[in-house]
Amino acid sequence: MVKDLQAFDSFLRDDTEYLEDPITRFKYIRTLSKDIKKNCGSTTYDRLLKKNLLPNEDEHRRVAGVLIEMMEGYNLTLEHLLHQGHTFDHVESIIISEAVNHLDVPDDIKFKYGKMFLDNVYEDQDLSEEEENEFDRAYDNNMGFFDEVEFKRLCVEHESTIGTKRCVLQYGLYEYIHLEVLSEDPWVALHHNFLTESELENANAEIENFEFDEGTTMEEGGDTETVEFRDQINFDEGDSPFFDNINARIDRACNVVGKDLSMEIYKYRLGGAHMPHMDFYTDEHILKAGEDEGNRVAITMIFLRQTKRGGGFAMPRLGIYIAPTPGAMLIWRNVDNRGWNSQESVHGGCPVYQGVKMIAITEYNALLQNDVCPAKMTTKP
Repeated sequence: MVKDLQAFDSFLRDDTEYLEDPITRFKYIRTLSKDIKKNCGSTTYDRLLKKNLLPNEDEHRRVAGVLIEMMEGYNLTLEHLLHQGHTFDHVESIIISEAVNHLDVPDDIKFKYGKMFLDNVYEDQDLSEEEENEFDRAYDNNMGFFDEVEFKRLCVEHESTIGTKRCVLQYGLYEYIHLEVLSEDPWVALHHNFLTESELENANAEIENFEFDEGTTMEEGGDTETVEFRDQINFDEGDSPFFDNINARIDRACNVVGKDLSMEIYKYRLGGAHMPHMDFYTDEHILKAGEDEGNRVAITMIFLRQTKRGGGFAMPRLGIYIAPTPGAMLIWRNVDNRGWNSQESVHGGCPVYQGVKMIAITEYNALLQNDVCPAKMTTKP
């Protein structure tokens, strides 16, 4: 079998037309690597790879770079390539999109071609166990890029909210609640007109009485890091009776329990964006940071001002975009309906291009709730 592979390799290397085409070269590299690993074993494959006797991921990326340069230079789409008799299965599409992410090219080129090949990924195809492992590895390595590509697409392609599953009109303690459900699991819902126009005016007038501090985000280990894209005001209970009252209303409307009516006001500067991220805590984070309230399982966000362009909210893995409508309140859970951390909850704040984005954020932790999260553990067993 090894001799057969060597003969095949020798034949292809003599066929310069085959190897000098970026598409067939890419497929040859992948086929050769797969066949050697399959027929010679992983140990032999790793030994040959360490001795630089096999093309590695750098070669994949180099060939992918040539392919992208060709497509960009001649204004080719994936359909052009497919019409020439070439096909890309979803594993190959993931690998190429992963390679695109590592190219030294402008972000708009990464976005364009990364999305082009990701759109070619489909799920209803039978794969061998080895192919599934290869796909899972490439997909996991590429998820951050996928999130960013889809996040940017959602931000620029939509002006109104998308992703609606159903709408509900219900009567709360003393008011009607217009609820737009965007995801059942994890739960994502938009409360329309949560604040009236007069309440919005009062909220913005109240904010004028306080000074903004530099914005911060929490790192994995529990440390905070200053960020450039926003400023913030941290309200604790008693700092603002007006926002204390708003927080109490949020708890009632969303059936959640907050900590001491605390709330954060974020103001995003021009161009400010919070790229896709997840807000749940891992078990390691909880232990290291000493989060005595447990996992951060849910967050509410109220839009306080109208932006002229940009400033929305997107959840790329759920295909959700929320328009920044003043008075509307969004609630999303960072955990699924069983209480486990949900990778689908990844989200981000779209760039602000015109105007000022102002939002009010309230966080909810697991050990303060009765029915949101069943245990301290956050990762699936």
